[in-house]
Amino acid sequence: MSERREDDLATLAWPGFVDILSAVVIMFVFFLMIVSTSLYFHTIIYKSKILHQSEIQIKSSIQQDNKKDLKKEIKRLSAKNKELQEQLEGNGISHGEQLEESDEQAFDLSKDKMTLTIYFGVSSITVVDQTKEEIEMFFDTHKSKLLTGKYIVHVEVGKSQNAATKSIAREVALARLFNIRNEILKIEELPRNIIKANVIDSVKINDTYNWAKLTVKRKTND
Repeated sequence: MSERREDDLATLAWPGFVDILSAVVIMFVFFLMIVSTSLYFHTIIYKSKILHQSEIQIKSSIQQDNKKDLKKEIKRLSAKNKELQEQLEGNGISHGEQLEESDEQAFDLSKDKMTLTIYFGVSSITVVDQTKEEIEMFFDTHKSKLLTGKYIVHVEVGKSQNAATKSIAREVALARLFNIRNEILKIEELPRNIIKANVIDSVKINDTYNWAKLTVKRKTND
C-alpha cells in the first residue's frame, strides 16, 4: 500500500518538474535574445560613432592638405607674377604701362621697291609723319598696278617673342597693324579690298621683332 502511494507521488511530481525546467529554458532563451539584440544595436551605434569620427578626421586632414596646397600655389603664383613683372620691365613695358606714341621710326625700301618695312620702338604703336609720307610715296608708285585689280597689299606685322605675355605681344602687334591699315585707307582712289593683313609670330627683321612690312603682290588664283 505504501509503495503504491510513493508511485503515485512520483507520478504527480514529474509533470511539475518538466514545467519548471521548460520555464527555466524559455527564460534563458529569452534572456539570450535580449542580450543578443542589445549587443547588435550597441555594435551598430558604436560603428556609426567610429565612422563619424573617421569622416571628421579625414575631412579635417583633407582641409589641412588643401590649405597647404593653396599656400604653395599662392606662393608659386606670387613668384611667377614677380618674374613676369621683371620681364615686363626688362622688355621696356612695365606692368600697367600705356602703349606709347612713336617719336621716331626707321624704314627701308626693298631693291625692287615692292616692299616697305617700318621699324617701331619697343612699345610704340603709332605711325610718325615721316613714315606716313613714305607710305603715301610707296602707294603713289604702285597705285596704277593696284587699280587694275590684279595686285593686293600684304600688311604683315611682327609679334614679339620677348614680350612678357602673349596678350601684350598681340595687343601691340594689332595696334600697329590697325594704325598702318588706317593710313593706307586714307589714300584716295585706292580700293578698300586690296589689303590682306597678317600678324607674324617670332620672326626677326634686322634683329628686331618690332617691324611692319607692306608688300605689293600680284593676286593668286587661290
